[in-house]
Amino acid sequence: MNFIFKDERQLIKYVIKLADENKFELGFIPHHRYEHYFRQGKIIMEFENGEPCGFFLFNRKDNVIKIYQACIEYDLRRLRHGENLLRKIIFKAKKEKAKVISLYCMDILEANLFWKACGFQFCCKRAGGSEKKVSHNHWIMWLDEPDGNTLLKAHTLSPVAQVKKIIITP
Repeated sequence: MNFIFKDERQLIKYVIKLADENKFELGFIPHHRYEHYFRQGKIIMEFENGEPCGFFLFNRKDNVIKIYQACIEYDLRRLRHGENLLRKIIFKAKKEKAKVISLYCMDILEANLFWKACGFQFCCKRAGGSEKKVSHNHWIMWLDEPDGNTLLKAHTLSPVAQVKKIIITP
């Protein structure tokens, strides 16, 4: 990242704007939480010609890095920005000795093809929320040999997950 913002508030405002524009796909997080996550280093960003063009919001729990939101500007998708962000997450996860990266993606989104192409494995589905009623695919990427304890932690990060089927393929 070569571009330096003089005011991190610009970056936070950008993340909020992009998240609001993609609220249906990303889900809702209160605006003040983005600032909290940003200051904790839980938002990584990607840039195109010195301007922000996307972000991943993530957290770590035990041996699992969970990506909660992944969003790239619509007209800048397919230009490897998502892959660049994913490389940053993988680097961070390996550095911190995490064993798996986990995320949920709405079943109807083309982003599922992206996660699969990047090497994520389909784990299971969970029922959608009461509003959208769209199921979510659970994708995982093993960074280390899977073990039962890590699999359980990767799967139970979302307390509302309703497991239909689990496929374990290291």
